[in-house]
Amino acid sequence: MKDYIKNIRKLIGHERLMIVGASVIICKNGKLLLQKRKDNGCWGYHGGCVELGETVEEAAKRELLEETGLVANSLELLGVFSGKELFYTYPHGDKVANTDVVFLCEDYTGEIITQTNETTALQWFELDKLPGNLSPPIQLPLTQCIDMLKTRYQNITQLIDEKNETMKKTEGEQQIIKLATKRLIVRDPQPTDIDAWHSLLSDPLTMYYLQDISTRTIEESKQNLEIAISEAQCQNRTKYFFAIEEKETGAFVGTVGYTVIETTPVGKIVGLGYFILPEYHGKGYMTEALTEVIRFAFEENDVFKINTGCLSENRASERVMQKCNMVKEAEFKSHIWHVGRMKDRVEYRLLRDEWQVK
Repeated sequence: MKDYIKNIRKLIGHERLMIVGASVIICKNGKLLLQKRKDNGCWGYHGGCVELGETVEEAAKRELLEETGLVANSLELLGVFSGKELFYTYPHGDKVANTDVVFLCEDYTGEIITQTNETTALQWFELDKLPGNLSPPIQLPLTQCIDMLKTRYQNITQLIDEKNETMKKTEGEQQIIKLATKRLIVRDPQPTDIDAWHSLLSDPLTMYYLQDISTRTIEESKQNLEIAISEAQCQNRTKYFFAIEEKETGAFVGTVGYTVIETTPVGKIVGLGYFILPEYHGKGYMTEALTEVIRFAFEENDVFKINTGCLSENRASERVMQKCNMVKEAEFKSHIWHVGRMKDRVEYRLLRDEWQVK
């Protein structure tokens, strides 16, 4: 694309050239990830020109990867921006008229790289504390993005406050934990969950990798549920296993939670687990629920470190860990006996500090 533009520049010199760009605004926990550009020393979001034969979305994902090291798992179209507000003259004199297709991204994986051929730094900024030297062409889209987020979440300083709202209700001496995401309710289990609980624990496909806790009869499932409910009522609670249900339908989806392994001066160390009914696979429900449980653990439950893992062949489970920005710590060869043979296992972690950065 650079050669393509160079050839046109040979014909028109510094005259204004119309170009189509694809850009990504990365959002996480009420912050924006911005980059400091080498060409003008200003801060901006991530993007560049669409290559010949490339779709706009492909270009946006490519530019994000090149400039940050991050992979966009999903993109939300913010808008298409053009007009005189996006006119720009580069320090070397080239003039452009930008048409910028801008996406919002909250679902991504990868490790951030701080410097590239085009940038000198990457930094997270609170929505109400953006740097003063913003690159001129991005100011209109960025302002519209912030206005949209204000409308969506009702609070400029907490981007995902609405979807991560924690609702705690007290019934007698029992404190019920109830967490909300965009599509789900993540809550303490209730006696009325028994039928769905049994369907989950007795389902061979769901419990293929968790055969040690699977059940065969409704009585076994009832005992398991009673233990979970009893733990939720304990004053010194060590087990936080929640039911997941759809907001719109109230349907039971699966369970997610953790057990406190150790309490240290810097916080709790916990072991994480999750499983979901087959009919809800492929909807992103577990990533959505787990993201909220991780937030609850670090922000409200004094958790310092989360540990989890799965058999290496269980790619779907490992993918959930990766989408939640967990860090792979180890891979153990021939580590666990499962279904007639020894199998490999991977281990992941997430520290409170790592979660706050990402």
